[in-house]
Amino acid sequence: MLESLRAAKKAGVALKGLNSCGTSRGLAWFASVYLDGSKVGTIEDLGNGGPMEVGIAADVQEVAVRNLKDAGLVLTLNGEAYGDDYNTRDWLEAALAAIADDMDTLKRFQRKLKTQTFFRTTDCPPGEFRVIKKPFDESIRKAMVAKYGDKLLSFLHEDIADL
Repeated sequence: MLESLRAAKKAGVALKGLNSCGTSRGLAWFASVYLDGSKVGTIEDLGNGGPMEVGIAADVQEVAVRNLKDAGLVLTLNGEAYGDDYNTRDWLEAALAAIADDMDTLKRFQRKLKTQTFFRTTDCPPGEFRVIKKPFDESIRKAMVAKYGDKLLSFLHEDIADL
């Protein structure tokens, strides 16, 4: 979870002004795309099941894809990693969609993090957390370390601190 945000940050790729709303066929969203701090275009998903509108010059798309791949972003479809047979535009479209999804996930969690502690243990399925209905602090950390020991993997609060 949130791997795309870490890779995007490392690659200098950012989505700003992300706006979304639900439609009868999915989620529609729009964002401005930045590369190394400069706006390079836009991306829009109309939420109708069709292709996204990528308003970024082809040469800039190539740089963004190379940077994201170099930063370690791996895209998957049905559990299989995207191969080199995907063209630049399709790969970038999927990457930006993953980044937007992770931004939305982070936004939803950030609201809850003010009043709850989310943590992962070795028996948590991928992307799922255990929850304590108390805000995270050092006393919660110590209590969970004492209770779970080596089974404790991470606290969401610390995982997102660098994002």
